[in-house]
This record gives sequence, structure tokens and C-alpha cells, in this order.
Amino acid sequence: MSQLTRRAFVALSAATLFVSGGHAKAQGRYLFETVKKLASGEPSVAVGISGDSTGNEKWEWVYETFARLAESFGYTLDYRLYVDGVGYKAQKSLVGGGKLLTVYNCSVPGKTYNYILSGGRNVSSVFPEPLDLLVTSYGYNHLREKDFGSMLRKTIEAVKVKYPDAEVAVVVQPTKASSDPDSLGSFERGLSARLMAIQNGHKVIDVASGFRGNPHLVSADGIHPNRDGQAVWTDIAYSDLTTQL
Repeated sequence: MSQLTRRAFVALSAATLFVSGGHAKAQGRYLFETVKKLASGEPSVAVGISGDSTGNEKWEWVYETFARLAESFGYTLDYRLYVDGVGYKAQKSLVGGGKLLTVYNCSVPGKTYNYILSGGRNVSSVFPEPLDLLVTSYGYNHLREKDFGSMLRKTIEAVKVKYPDAEVAVVVQPTKASSDPDSLGSFERGLSARLMAIQNGHKVIDVASGFRGNPHLVSADGIHPNRDGQAVWTDIAYSDLTTQL
């Protein structure tokens, strides 16, 4: 077991509230401030997603999770997909009434933690209004394990400088298939991201645990979740976001 792995497990043992399976079940208060706002009927809530190709299709977890949230709390979903080299494509889906849940989905295939801060982009150009919630979802497209969490933190900090009231959730992506040469690397990047989130007081959306031991949830490329996998990812994300204290 690497030093990173040992440090992560020590930290995780003291922080199970933030991961799937460690949820408190008492009714009445949501863990996520953003979901409290939805539950209280605030007229406008904005979410920013910084991620990769595991969340850019409308049948994948980002759209499905936030469409479900919009429907659950009676909001209209204003879903916008960021296309590399083009910018946002508005894909409005009228789900609820006059209250608006806007999702800026910057999930771009082949990209990693610093995409929103590279190529002439900045926080304002990718997330053009104050965010209530930032969700990061990375791990597959990066080949350095030791400092992955610290580099992801830099992106989060840039968003927090611009929008200090945004809360943050870090998705721990599923580990790549054991046959993939990067399987161990992706596992350690997940641990690094999880540890960074816990140390900085961010929430964790623990998708990795739902895929562990379930290779049938992954497509033939050994990386991308198939439709069943995306359904599981959506269920985990929705469950974690709506956790009650």
C-alpha cells in the first residue's frame, strides 16, 4: 500500500459522513446547502460542472441527476452543455414551474482538472453567473497520481475566489478496469481527490464504491460506464446530493 493510500484510509475513517454509506438518516435538514435552497423554493439556483466525457451526453449522469432534482423540487431545468471550441449550447428542458435551476455542464471529452483555466478560458467565461454548487468529476484523463488532488484543488480555489459562496462536491470516479495499464493509477487518483476534498471541507460523491466489483457497469472499452453504469452513477449522485442530516 502506497503512502498516499495509507493517508487516504486514515482520513476516510474519520469522515464517513461525506461518502455513500455514511449518510445520517434523520429527517428535516439537507447536507447540501444547494439542495436546501431548492427545498426552500429559491427562485434561481446555479450549478457548474467541471468534468470529462463520462458526463457530457444527455443520457449520462449530469443531465439525468439534475433533471431529477429539478423535477423533485418543482424547478425548470436550464441545461447548457459546453462544447470545446464553441462554448455553451443551450438545451432547455422545461421540467417545472417558474423557478429556475441552471446547470452549466463543462464536461469535455479528453480533458482534465485544469481545462476551465486553460486555452484562454477562465472561471467567468465557463461559469458566467455566481454558482451555488461546483461539482468536479475527473480522474480518467490524467496520468500523474501523487499530486492529482493538489492540482484539482487549484481549479476549485480559482472558482472559489470568483464565487466564494459556492459549495463544492468532488466526484470520485470509478477505477478503470483491472486489465487497463492505468487501473492502479486511476484508483490512486481517486484516493487523492477524495483526501483533498475531506481535508478542505468539500463534499464527496462516491461513485467509485458503486462500481467496485461490478464490471458489467462498464462498456467494452473498460473505461466509460455503459447505460446501466450511468443509471447507477445517477442514482449515487442524486442520493448523495439529497442526503439528509
